[in-house]
Amino acid sequence: MSIRLEQIVQTLLTRSSQLSDEEKGKLYKIIVIGNTLIDLWQYLALKHAQGNSEILKQVLDEIFNDLHISVSLAMGGQYKAASVLFRTFTESVLYQLYFIDHPVELHIWANTSERGKADMNFNSILEIITQDYYMYAASKRIADKDKLDKIKQVISDNYRILSEKAHGKYAFLQSTYSGNNQMIDSYASIAYKSIKSFIDLGSSRCNDLEEGKKSIPALERIIYE
Repeated sequence: MSIRLEQIVQTLLTRSSQLSDEEKGKLYKIIVIGNTLIDLWQYLALKHAQGNSEILKQVLDEIFNDLHISVSLAMGGQYKAASVLFRTFTESVLYQLYFIDHPVELHIWANTSERGKADMNFNSILEIITQDYYMYAASKRIADKDKLDKIKQVISDNYRILSEKAHGKYAFLQSTYSGNNQMIDSYASIAYKSIKSFIDLGSSRCNDLEEGKKSIPALERIIYE
């Protein structure tokens, strides 16, 4: 069986055109909040990355592409592929925040071949950077431990679900499943909650949150949602 690339693109376009305004709105919200997250990560890299912002910019470009392609796949009805790519996006977002405060690890990671790179454990890194003492050391601001615990729980739970989807454990991700609205709701909910939690985490990392809000106008509204 063979299929032309043009046919695949046409299929995605056809499926995306069949979405209701409500369904498109759910996916559009992910793009909006995701762009705010990317703006925040860029701000943090410029402010706190100790001269490594150029290296981190390359990671940020990948983060931007992964988010927008993931949502585009969801618009085209390819929810399993969208979820797999959003899982990669989630990992890159977490690792970039970690690298901001770990320049040695960043340079090892950036200058080592894919074969030689050490595995980065998502949950282990999440555990480290959601500790209140870590956030205080990084930002010089007293962090809310309960808030950090909630952020960790949301990100961890959604990452687990994305991992299960990536390994085919969700029957509704199969192409034969007809519940399109359920798939959009699942993808959109996980994506939005994950991004919102990362924004809350990044806001805790800011040395000067008020300056961050001025630099990123949408930030304050999202923080207090």
